Formats: sequence, C-alpha cells, structure tokens
Amino acid sequence: MSTPELIASAEQLRDKAAELERTLATVCATATSADGLVEATVTARGRLVGLRLHPHPVHMGQRLGEEIVQVARAAAEQANQLAYNAMAPVLGDELTAAIEAFAGPAPERERVAEDVPVSGDFPDAPTDSADVVDEDDVLTFDVSSLRSDR
Repeated sequence: MSTPELIASAEQLRDKAAELERTLATVCATATSADGLVEATVTARGRLVGLRLHPHPVHMGQRLGEEIVQVARAAAEQANQLAYNAMAPVLGDELTAAIEAFAGPAPERERVAEDVPVSGDFPDAPTDSADVVDEDDVLTFDVSSLRSDR
C-alpha cells in the first residue's frame, strides 16, 4: 500500500471513529414492564435518562422498586446491544470480539447462548445413549445371534 493510500485509509478510519462516537453518544433504549406500569430509558453507558410511572404503581410498595430496577436493566441491555450493533460494522469482527472479551458479550449473544437447546430439549432425542442400538456397530455385535444349527 502506498503512502497516499495509507493516509486515505487512516482518514477514513478517523472519520468512521468520529461518526461512531457521535452515534454512541445518542444511543439509548426504552423498556416497559409487562403490565405497562413502568417505563425506563437508559443510555448505552447505562445512565438512566427517563423514568415514567403509571399513577397506579404507587400502591405497589417495595415491588415497585424491584420493577423499576428490572425494567431499567432491560433497557440498559437493549442500549448496550444497540451500541454493539453500531460498533461492529465500523470496527470489524476482530476488534468487536476483543471489546466483547473485555467488556462482556453483547446481550443478544448471551440470550442466544441461553436459548441453545440441550439434547433433552429435542423431541426425538434419545434419553440415554445406552438405549440406542446401532445395528451396524461391529463392536456391539452379539455373537449369540449366530445360529449354530446350519
């Protein structure tokens, strides 16, 4: 790569980094409780910037605080995922993976990993490998099945 090409590439990276910084500064997400009584808005950096409560939850007592924390956490995870989504195309796979190694995996990657079924979750999966008989397996051949009367 020639010097002018290297300079042009560096300028493109600088421009992309500045654009990414502006994008990340505006990333926020809003989550709402299942019953619609609590709504929280959180930035990608985890800062709570908005909280809306329906007039009814005032009577929820301590459960209201727990609901606010849960909704704020969900909004923070959404904002974090949006930040990863914005970074990945600019930084590339290797650098994004390095950031995930340092800062923790993207929330969506964690959720998908939790949803991966284990063998028992498949309807046709055998429950125990000892119950499976492979008729073509020479190591499990039963000699007593041979007839000696021929």
